[in-house]
Amino acid sequence: MKKILLIIVVSVIQLSAYAQLNTERILTIGQNALYFNDYVLAIQYFNQVIKLKPYLAEPYYYRAIAKIQLGDYQGAEQDCDESLNRNPFVPEVYYARGYAWRKIGHFSESVNDFSKALEFSPENESYLLNRIDAYAQDNKFAEAMEMARAEGIKVGLLRPISLFPYPTDVIKEIAGKIKGFLTVELSAGQMVDDVRLAVNGKVPVEFYGRMGGIVPSPNEVLSELKKKLIE
Repeated sequence: MKKILLIIVVSVIQLSAYAQLNTERILTIGQNALYFNDYVLAIQYFNQVIKLKPYLAEPYYYRAIAKIQLGDYQGAEQDCDESLNRNPFVPEVYYARGYAWRKIGHFSESVNDFSKALEFSPENESYLLNRIDAYAQDNKFAEAMEMARAEGIKVGLLRPISLFPYPTDVIKEIAGKIKGFLTVELSAGQMVDDVRLAVNGKVPVEFYGRMGGIVPSPNEVLSELKKKLIE
């Protein structure tokens, strides 16, 4: 009886080890297929890993990347959800979901995810630039500008397309024609000092920041504009 039990236990351990090696191998093959742009094949391999070990976060993330490449942004967003439910500490997954949200047109959600990715990796230029792009497309700044103009406040909107190179010359030129700048950021102030350097003391440069990826409403932006530069 003891010998039979021993054989069963050893067999279970061997099967478990084989399953571990097998899923790792399948995941690696899927990653290779992803690298060589064979996205449909990659998804098939990631499906196998998910079927064998649905508690792993990685295959959902990699499958999301493949779906993004195929234009299935809704499916990618759902896979990122699954990955983050299993491991909420991977900035690349927030970035991928933010990218998918932006492609779908959910810009506020996109900004939130890019902001979350930046919390883990604050110096990542891709995260920052994509957040700026999503923030610009959200149109809340443009709406705040229109609200201010409706109240008779002369205001414009400067929305940098790229920070590298930084639009110093543009800011310098504008500074000679206006009364001040209000920089609005989803941070504690990553850009305001650059604006102040470009302005070089010609006009006041005020700052309004929100943390945690929460996008301020047009009313909030207008209120800060009045408080800091108008009143």
